[in-house]
Amino acid sequence: MQSTRGHIVELLKRHGGATVDELSKVLGLASMTIRQHLAILERDSY
Repeated sequence: MQSTRGHIVELLKRHGGATVDELSKVLGLASMTIRQHLAILERDSY
């Protein structure tokens, strides 16, 4: 099973980008949760 951050990266690669709201709807997670994952991905240079 792929991690949430892995799903986010895959969606962004596949669609060439997405808003926090779009990711939230697709993944069924709160916007704040998506933002936290994006901050970690950015920190880790993804």
